[in-house]
Amino acid sequence: MPESSGGSKKEQIMEAALAIFSVKGFHLAKIEEIAQQAGVGKGTVYEYFCSKEALFKEILKEGALTFDQLIAAELGKAKTTQEKLEGIIRQSVIMWQRFHPLAKTTMMETAFLDSPFHAWLMEKHYQRLFLIRDIIEEGMQKQELRSINGLHFAYLFYGGLAGMAGFYVEEDFTEDQLELLIEKTLDYYLKGIAQK
Repeated sequence: MPESSGGSKKEQIMEAALAIFSVKGFHLAKIEEIAQQAGVGKGTVYEYFCSKEALFKEILKEGALTFDQLIAAELGKAKTTQEKLEGIIRQSVIMWQRFHPLAKTTMMETAFLDSPFHAWLMEKHYQRLFLIRDIIEEGMQKQELRSINGLHFAYLFYGGLAGMAGFYVEEDFTEDQLELLIEKTLDYYLKGIAQK
């Protein structure tokens, strides 16, 4: 999501809402607070979003789509299976660091979201799983990897990334530290932990 400085009013409102929801959670956040944070009137918020729920859903959707775009950009420049997995790890950590405060305060409050939106989130979840599976299967075809169950690995990798990114999320990584984390993670996944 673009930063508010120099952005459109809608972007300013979404940036402000992300900040307020991250601190107060969905139910305690007020449109008045979001408007004040964005530097606009309350009525301006309602010009772009019909409700607080609509604003919250738009933030989640924007975050998910941005993540997909960043992953696609990483994969577009990657040549090997390892480089593709590196890109997914990198963007997962970066996105978790950006959205972790929101997840921490609001993810237990999402029961109010409608079924179609929950279904959309699950569809994005499975798209990423199948993307990782396809990367692994391509790696096997190119003989970069040994023969394994690609979907089983995808579940382990995708679930492991969420746990790892959540654990490290409050650390302020330098670029070198992030690359070291990626290297260590891939070493565990691709080479295992058993003595050779």
